[in-house]
Amino acid sequence: MRIASIGIALMICLEGGTQVLDIGSRLELFVDDYLIESMTGVTQELQHPVPQEVAFSFDNPWEGDTSFYVTVFQDDGLVRCYFRGSGSAAEGGHQLTCYAESPDGISWTRPALGLHEWEGNNATNIIWTGPGTHNFAPCLDTSPDCKPEERYKALAGGPLVALSSPDGIHWELMRDEEEFLLREARIDLARTVPISENAASDSLKPPDRPMKLVVCVAAPDRTETGSLNHEAESYRLARAIHDYSGVHFTELGEAEELVEAIVEHQPIGVHFSGHGMPGALLFESG
Repeated sequence: MRIASIGIALMICLEGGTQVLDIGSRLELFVDDYLIESMTGVTQELQHPVPQEVAFSFDNPWEGDTSFYVTVFQDDGLVRCYFRGSGSAAEGGHQLTCYAESPDGISWTRPALGLHEWEGNNATNIIWTGPGTHNFAPCLDTSPDCKPEERYKALAGGPLVALSSPDGIHWELMRDEEEFLLREARIDLARTVPISENAASDSLKPPDRPMKLVVCVAAPDRTETGSLNHEAESYRLARAIHDYSGVHFTELGEAEELVEAIVEHQPIGVHFSGHGMPGALLFESG
């Protein structure tokens, strides 16, 4: 905004009279006349950004030529930046969530976090590879009632998923007992299936106990057939049963825990999602 002379009165009309609005020390953008009662010898003129130096380029191999959806916010003297690392179809069409940080918003560092590897390289700034990497949008929750483990939150994907993090680096899918089915990276489910009392066929009669299904997602870190994307698999399973009640979250993935769940829930069947080979299933290592 170009100011010809100082002649702006910051006023707001309230019921019962006119009162000066106290804006404290915060900065205000005069994009409209909401905060302006009158102007004398003053014009509002939108200025154009002027190109300066390049802060950083999306030039890591995993960031690609279609890196977008950049989110930047300040956090206790640190400026955090989250963005999509993605490549075109010619580059394989991958989509990842990447991270950078800066003390001043000018000089940036992309830390080697060691959370997710790229083509054998574990020294990457990749923080998330699960659902929602297309448009990961994080924020800092400043509410005094915020749980420490959920200080950072994000919405992402379509359909929408919610994520949380205690430090802005390590993220997990969120779950609410009634609304969300996503929280742990390895979700396993025991589900009660409702059966109508007016079943059309006599051959389909309600059993004398609730119909339950135990679902086990096992994702060993490495197998000869490749790693299982357990976050994506769990997400699909949770979405498939989101209309049913009686969902019980357990911590399966290991053979011993699967046996315990079968004894506890007495399911009518077990669904195993993971890798295997003739005569064997690959579980998490306990």
